[in-house]
Amino acid sequence: EDFNFPAFQAAVRELVDMGLRNLYHTATGVPPREAVAKPWEEYLRNALRLMLTCDAVVVLPGGRASKGAR
Repeated sequence: EDFNFPAFQAAVRELVDMGLRNLYHTATGVPPREAVAKPWEEYLRNALRLMLTCDAVVVLPGGRASKGAR
């Protein structure tokens, strides 16, 4: 549902409330409509590029079962 944007955005708010800064995630803005969404692989490539610049990675609850997280 909505490419899980609400869960990602809620997690970012929680991390910011904990005092963390310089957080990067790919679920910014509003979720794309299914009809105009890019291929999943393109989103994964963008996420991997971001991860290469990070010191840590946070996984959402249940994320270990996620195709993208694996």
